Amino acid sequence: MSEEKEIYVEEKPSKWTFGNYFKSIGRFKWWVIGASVVGAVLGFVSFQFILNPRKQNLTASFIYTNMPAESDDLGTYKFVDGTIFNINDLVSYDNIKAVKASKEEYAAVDVDKIYNNNALSISTETVTKTEKETTTILYSYFTMNGKANVFPNVNIAKSFMFDLINYPKTISENAVGNFQVASFLSSSEFDAAPFDQQVSELSKQYKVIKNTYGELESTFGGSTLVDNKQLIEYISEFNLKTTTGQTSLADNFVGQMNSQHLYKFLDEGVSTETKAKASSELVSINETCGYYAQIVTEKSQNVEVIQAAIDNLTNASTTSTTYNEYLQQIVAYTEQLNALKDEVNALKRQLEYYGWEKSGNDWVDPGTNHYGEGTVLYYLDEINRDTAHDDWVQSNKAFETSIKNLKDSLLEERQSATKVYRTMYKNSKVVLLTSGYVVLEGGMSPFVGLAAGLVAGFLISSIACCAVYISKEEKE
Repeated sequence: MSEEKEIYVEEKPSKWTFGNYFKSIGRFKWWVIGASVVGAVLGFVSFQFILNPRKQNLTASFIYTNMPAESDDLGTYKFVDGTIFNINDLVSYDNIKAVKASKEEYAAVDVDKIYNNNALSISTETVTKTEKETTTILYSYFTMNGKANVFPNVNIAKSFMFDLINYPKTISENAVGNFQVASFLSSSEFDAAPFDQQVSELSKQYKVIKNTYGELESTFGGSTLVDNKQLIEYISEFNLKTTTGQTSLADNFVGQMNSQHLYKFLDEGVSTETKAKASSELVSINETCGYYAQIVTEKSQNVEVIQAAIDNLTNASTTSTTYNEYLQQIVAYTEQLNALKDEVNALKRQLEYYGWEKSGNDWVDPGTNHYGEGTVLYYLDEINRDTAHDDWVQSNKAFETSIKNLKDSLLEERQSATKVYRTMYKNSKVVLLTSGYVVLEGGMSPFVGLAAGLVAGFLISSIACCAVYISKEEKE
């Protein structure tokens, strides 16, 4: 029986110990430090310039204020000079190219890269209010989104987007610089026009200036200062020169011109336009009176017919069953009769005013050129060139002076309103809604990359140094 022997193999202890690990670090500390620094730098650079730009986006929400333009709340603006601008044009190729050319610092910006990669986009948001199932838009704002990796760096990207958003300000400044309150008082045409046309143009000029001041007051408030004077003061001065009470002088001129039958009267006599208008008025009067005479005759006959019908009903024998019916007919006929009599009397007064006379049952023109005292035809009649005629001529000349004075005042006020408008709208600006700047979103802080690189560099280099240290120990 053989004896079995046990064989024991002595195992060498592992040299991968914490002691050796820290000894290796102490021995190769400059290598470890150098590798850690390199790792930190690589981590910072990779996050800052490689990883982050791929994930980072730039966002800016904004509105425009003090814009001399009408908006449809969806991003389309019509400026005061007629220029049309849509908010989506901010990221158009031409606009991106124009902004790049505006500053030397944008020389490295690649316009084609931005445009072809759709790196910039615009969206419109509306803030609404709902009451009783009715939703109304309170206001709209816009948001520009951009990809950071298409720009040389984030700072240039932020600055570039801000300048893109500010582009409408350039349009606004050009529109305001060219703005003029509309003029309806061209000297050559206005001075030669008859009174009624002049008064109409004065009224238009007054209204456009008034509306301009009204727009400014509703937008900026009456206390806004322009050249050290409040807007409300400009409005008060305008009203003082162009109104009386609550009515414009131009509107007062209309009543004065019509009530006094005023026409432009030259030093040498009545103007050609006035004569033509007088002849036209004579034709119109004759035609109108002829029509009135015909209507009077017809309605007078109707009066007689209705009166006879009433007499028949009144004299007819009635029973209890027909009395109420007769009474109702009599009342109805009487109402018609009274209305006809009032109408006939009014027409008769018009005919008498213009000199027509009753001949038998008809009204006729006696041919005496009696046009009604106070009408322009009366004053132009050679037979009636008396004191009343002279007074009428003087009234015309005084009226012409009043028109000229109002014209001068309105022209002066037009220039003042133009200046105020330009001054108040020249400060058009963009308001960034998100903390007042372009916001960077996505990615991680490059200092996280620095820390990760530092740790990775330390671990890799220390483990490698430890391996070298142990290897040398084994050989020794």
